[in-house]
Amino acid sequence: GEAPVAWLQVARTVGRRLERRLVELKEKEGEDSVRAFVLSYVNRLSDWLFVLARWITMRLGESEVLWQPVGERDGSGAEGIRIQRQHGDIGSAIDDL
Repeated sequence: GEAPVAWLQVARTVGRRLERRLVELKEKEGEDSVRAFVLSYVNRLSDWLFVLARWITMRLGESEVLWQPVGERDGSGAEGIRIQRQHGDIGSAIDDL
């Protein structure tokens, strides 16, 4: 897609990573370590970034690339599998984003 859309997707990915880390912190340090509204805000922010990226794509007249599970792809998704193998697991591949 276009650069603004790509950057919004990166920002959304970082937001989701933050959300996971906040949940980990809350589980480790207790309920009072992270206020509930913070988790809600981060979750809504990443949702909004996703919708904004879709809207910009539509306004630019571009088409969306639909995600498909690996087993249902036509073979053109080999890049994602290569990245996953390079890192050993999907978690470390995502951390490098």
